[in-house]
Amino acid sequence: MAIVGEALCLLFAGHAVGDFWLQSDDLASKKDRLGAAMLRHSVIYAAAMAVAAALVAIGLRCDPWAALLAWAGLSLAHALIDGVARPALKRLCPGDLRRFLLDQALHIFCCVLAALYLAPRSAVGFTPYWSETLVWAASLLLSGAPVCVLVKLVLGELREVAHDASNDTVRPGEPVNSGRVIGILERLLVCTLTLLGEFSAIAFVITAKSIARYEKMKDDKVFAEIYLVGTLASVAGAIAVPLLVRWMVAL
Repeated sequence: MAIVGEALCLLFAGHAVGDFWLQSDDLASKKDRLGAAMLRHSVIYAAAMAVAAALVAIGLRCDPWAALLAWAGLSLAHALIDGVARPALKRLCPGDLRRFLLDQALHIFCCVLAALYLAPRSAVGFTPYWSETLVWAASLLLSGAPVCVLVKLVLGELREVAHDASNDTVRPGEPVNSGRVIGILERLLVCTLTLLGEFSAIAFVITAKSIARYEKMKDDKVFAEIYLVGTLASVAGAIAVPLLVRWMVAL
């Protein structure tokens, strides 16, 4: 059964790279309006999943034709979800966060089906060394950019609620690029500490981040509440992802 979890981790890692790490904000906004942008994203995603499928074929000694079929199916499914299901969700489902969760649920479902298809056609699992390497790689890839997008959407909804409640202008936030980098670095560090079992050290990461915002949190209650939710969501994601990955690999 460990083969199922290992195949799933590889496919999840490929999905994270293709749909998050290699997709810029500009490309993400343009792909809904421009066919060329959608095609570019689909090609990038297919390339990322090709690496994941190749690792499944090599590392798990999977039937190459089965790996090729799984790669083609996942690449096509991703293009259909982004090109057909995503626009439909925009029309039917209110809220960016809800649409994101439903969109990613479809992608995850496809990865699960592919892993269940590949596992019976694989001969052996990874050695303990490579299995642990897979846990680290998948955990870091999944806890970085993907969780960053999720936290950003959660905070976006909270800011909208705060704006409606105060009937005031939206407070200017920090520069997008710096906030994104800080968030990714924070989650990568928390993820690393989780994999090392150093849970107590995570408190120092939260403290160091909070010190820089202490004055603003003291003067702005709404900002403090949103900041607290964002920090807790970020840390919770960075802890949950490696624990979930390690559990999947042990299946």
